[in-house]
Amino acid sequence: AMQPDECLYLYPERADLPTAGSLTVGENDPPDVVVEVDYTTDVRRGKLRVYESWAFPELWVEVPDDEPPRRRRSQLSGLTVYLLNRDGHYEIAPESRAFPGWRAEEIHLAMNEPAITPAINATLRRVGAELGARDGTGPDDDLLLAAHRRESRLEGGAEGRIRERVELVRQTLRARGMALSSGFPGASCRAALARASAAEIAAASLACRTEQDFERLI
Repeated sequence: AMQPDECLYLYPERADLPTAGSLTVGENDPPDVVVEVDYTTDVRRGKLRVYESWAFPELWVEVPDDEPPRRRRSQLSGLTVYLLNRDGHYEIAPESRAFPGWRAEEIHLAMNEPAITPAINATLRRVGAELGARDGTGPDDDLLLAAHRRESRLEGGAEGRIRERVELVRQTLRARGMALSSGFPGASCRAALARASAAEIAAASLACRTEQDFERLI
C-alpha cells in the first residue's frame, strides 16, 4: 500500500472510485495523474517502478522551489512528467498527456507561486480550452454528464443545473482533501459556474489550491 500526495481524475463522476478512500489496483480505475511532491527522498528509488507496475498512465514528480534543510544536493527544483509508453514503461515527457499542452515548467510554476497570477490563469484557461477541444463538448463528453442527466428531475431547470454543478465542484474539491466553508461557492461564483464550460470547470477544480483560488480561476 502507498499513499501518493495527490491523485487527479479528470472526470471523477465517470470513474470507478474507491468507496473507502483506498484505491484497489485492478478493481478501481487508475487516476489520470498521480502527483508526488519530493522534498527529501527520491521517488525514482522505489515508487516510480511500483506505479509503473500498476500501469498508472501519468506521474508528476515535483521538487518544490522552497528548500528544506534535508534536501539531497542532487535534487534540483522542478517538475518531471512521466508518461507510460506502449511497452508499459515510464518515459520523461515535456508536457502532460492528461492536460494537453500543459508543459512541465508551467505546472511547476503553478504549484510554487503563492497566488494565481494572470499568467498562470491564462495558461490554465489555454489548457482548459485544449482539454475541451480534445475530449469534446457534447453531452457524452461533458464533465457534468451526470448533472445533465439528473437535471430533468429537478425543478427550475437552470437553477437545478447550477445546483448540480455546485455539488459536483464541492465533491471534486473534497476528494482532493480541501476544507470547504458552508458558504462556498458564493453568489458571483455560482453565476460564473452557470456560464463556464465543462473544460473551464475541470481545469479550475484540478488546479486550485483553496476555494478562493477556485473562485478566482472560474
